[in-house]
Amino acid sequence: MKRLIVLIAFSAFCAFSVAQEIKVKNVVKLSLPQGFEKVPVGKSSNSISSSKRSELNLEEKNVEFYKIGDITIQLNAGPGKVSSNHLEELKKGLDEMYSIDGSPFPPKYNSSIKTINGVKALVVTYAREYSSYYRVFSINKTHTIAFTAVIEFKEADRLKATNILDQMLKTLKYEG
Repeated sequence: MKRLIVLIAFSAFCAFSVAQEIKVKNVVKLSLPQGFEKVPVGKSSNSISSSKRSELNLEEKNVEFYKIGDITIQLNAGPGKVSSNHLEELKKGLDEMYSIDGSPFPPKYNSSIKTINGVKALVVTYAREYSSYYRVFSINKTHTIAFTAVIEFKEADRLKATNILDQMLKTLKYEG
């Protein structure tokens, strides 16, 4: 009987933790955990971000926003030819920008290039006074489609945001 209860509880947990597949501009597919809601275009910036000073591009109409609690994700993708070492150049530029004239990196700043399931991505993380961020930059293998994501979260939600980032990276696929 105990095993049956554990089995039922585990099955219910799995059913509620199923991911939802998202298509970004019909060129990128990825999964987000269940519970994220797409924020309709035209919503006020207060309904998109709960941060006092958000670094999200809240007025941009060409991006997609998803929200759950105090975690907001901004997604964008589109065509554009870039060099084969674009991510490495971008990483170098961001690292230099945050260390110009000896000014310190933002707290908890880190940048790294990862390849997961054949998809290469630059992941940047840092903290500001009111929010923390993950920024993702990725290019398809033919260097013709770019994908960007920004995850804005409160420091208390870092573990949850890290899990969301990991799920996005593991499921990121370019169409076509």
